[in-house]
Amino acid sequence: NVRPFFAIDPLKAYALEELERCHNKAPDAGLKLHFNTSQVYLTEPSHVVKVKPVFEFAAQNGIPVLLHFDNWHPKFGRRDLGVLVDSILSAIPPMSLTIAHFGGSGGFSEKTKSFVSAYLDLRRAGRLPGAHTVRLDISAVGLDKDSEGIDRLTTEEWGQLGTYVDSVGLDNVSFGSDYPLYTTQEYVAVLRDKLGLSAEETERLVQKPE
Repeated sequence: NVRPFFAIDPLKAYALEELERCHNKAPDAGLKLHFNTSQVYLTEPSHVVKVKPVFEFAAQNGIPVLLHFDNWHPKFGRRDLGVLVDSILSAIPPMSLTIAHFGGSGGFSEKTKSFVSAYLDLRRAGRLPGAHTVRLDISAVGLDKDSEGIDRLTTEEWGQLGTYVDSVGLDNVSFGSDYPLYTTQEYVAVLRDKLGLSAEETERLVQKPE
């Protein structure tokens, strides 16, 4: 099945109106939020006030959300995720949320590792609301080639990524190719070979229930 996604800027005054309009025109579509493009900083209370109703509308109407969370602020990371969990997700109905690029903007940088560590710490502490489906999308993370200033992973980094994938759990990792960086087939092959996934594990990574 193919599900289209529409995008809005959650900081705009007309954000909720546009969200409702798009949902009425395409009830089965998902919502893409790009916090870098929109310059959303959840560490700013005024941004939380504007973003929370967008998530609440998505939750109430069964709209899955794909979130590019990284806003490129030098201190982005653990605190931002804590605000998302404690001030937004904990206060709304169950929803499906996928966080793009393992919380970063592509590649396997120290920022990406720190974000995944923060996600795992929150999960271990029981702070991730269990009613929600929260997955990390691995698109453009496992690079076997240099791309737009982002270096390919070293052998050591591939091993580290494999450890993180194991810790997050394949059922909590969403597959994405970030086309045209890779086609679906190319990226499946890269992850399968570099992470040493079995056929069954590869299937679990690629196929997710609606």
